[in-house]
Amino acid sequence: MARSRGYRPGGKPFRLSASAIGQWDCKYSGYLTYMKRRKPPYEDTINTVFGTSFHEVIDMAMKHNRVDPLFLERSFFIQFDRNVAKAKMEPRDFRRVGRFRAMIPDMVANTIDICEASGLLRRPPVELEKKHILTYRGWQVAVIIDLLMQDETGCRHVFDWKTGQAVNWDEGRPLTAEDVDGNVQLTLYHVAVHKIFGRPPASLNLLYPRDTLRLSLAPRERTHFRVLSQKMDRIIDCVEEFDRTGSRKLFPTAPSADNCRFCPHKDICSDLCRDALKPPKRPQAQLGRSWGKKKRRTAQEAIKQGIQIRIPKQEVVADA
Repeated sequence: MARSRGYRPGGKPFRLSASAIGQWDCKYSGYLTYMKRRKPPYEDTINTVFGTSFHEVIDMAMKHNRVDPLFLERSFFIQFDRNVAKAKMEPRDFRRVGRFRAMIPDMVANTIDICEASGLLRRPPVELEKKHILTYRGWQVAVIIDLLMQDETGCRHVFDWKTGQAVNWDEGRPLTAEDVDGNVQLTLYHVAVHKIFGRPPASLNLLYPRDTLRLSLAPRERTHFRVLSQKMDRIIDCVEEFDRTGSRKLFPTAPSADNCRFCPHKDICSDLCRDALKPPKRPQAQLGRSWGKKKRRTAQEAIKQGIQIRIPKQEVVADA
């Protein structure tokens, strides 16, 4: 057992992250990615390239206090073109580059609207894209917090940028706080801030510039710690048992639309869920607009109309 805590498949340390924990919902996918170190034929998608470019630009802008339309838009175009040039994407993704470039002006305008409405420009951030290492049962878990802010009362607030659309694709409706309440990434943010600063964050926020949306959730201590410990125990028990027995049978597939839709190993999996290949449902009320042709709004109009802030009631947890 002790040997598996230093397990180094392929000579690399076995370190978990939010994406790794989520991918282990299908043990076969986790086995291929983090133990066999299998690289898919195409490592990138146009969505990941677009998201990476946005995160690099917004982090640089907030770090140097340059959150203005001209700087953001110019930097976004330059960084996106650089990342496309070195990406390993499918041909169909390269054909969509022009469409994503057309989104950049609206993404920039919406980002500034969200920053204004959420008060992100009133004070400097506490942390930007800082990595923290948590330890669980002797295993390392890497947590990178996009943005950590502190208000005038000393309470800390976690913000995470999402460049996708705020949509529940399986049901074809706008995303709600209930859809992301058990999100592994938010759970890790909650645990990391609690461990580092001695108290949990006041709120966990997801920011969606494409839909000018902010989802704000209160940390739920018992639920989040229980969900994370269950997922971590499942992974560690599997890997430790594999280290002891070498049995491949410990890693069955778990086909489902959620697990298979973005799995990088669809090309070799024989149990692929058919629903994952169907086109997702698109709620017309939210996604029917044409990007690149939308009329710009002022920040004041966005605060009054566009920014939807959904905050459920905070869970009161009694001391054990």
